[in-house]
Amino acid sequence: MRISGNQFITDPLKNLTPPKKNDSNSKRESITSESQRHIEDLKRMVEEEALYQKRMAANQIAKKIARGESVTNEEREQLKGMDEEGLRKAEQANLQRKQLSARLANATTKEQARAIILEGKLSAGEIIEKGDEQYGEFLMEAVNKAEDDHYAVKRTQSDMTILVNNPKNIDKPASLYDIRL
Repeated sequence: MRISGNQFITDPLKNLTPPKKNDSNSKRESITSESQRHIEDLKRMVEEEALYQKRMAANQIAKKIARGESVTNEEREQLKGMDEEGLRKAEQANLQRKQLSARLANATTKEQARAIILEGKLSAGEIIEKGDEQYGEFLMEAVNKAEDDHYAVKRTQSDMTILVNNPKNIDKPASLYDIRL
């Protein structure tokens, strides 16, 4: 079929010519292969997401170990299966937490306690800067837990001292400006 006339009219009409049978088969095959690739990409993304979720769960378990919290045997085995090196680092951070807690318990002044905590946080930061981000993160968790435990014990002891020295404080409402360190 010959199309004649104005070029603005003939060019779009040439594109409207019916495709040959071979062209439709090749288009169908390309659509099928493209959909197959899309399905494979989705499967790969689902697998990556599942692996990511397992890694995050293992990381949370390792942080619990670093903080000295109780972990079940199943959780420990899960972490060991996913990241044995992470388990070792978490246990090392827990050991550091215990040592830091002992040093904080022996501190006689607030300044000494603050210096010990600052030293622990700085060493965790240095480890992160050196490139071992996982161990540095676990160590920071351990230092924060030791700090929380230390100040929780100090608050509890000071609260008890106030109540023992002056039992009238039990009925007295807390003031906005009461500060206990």
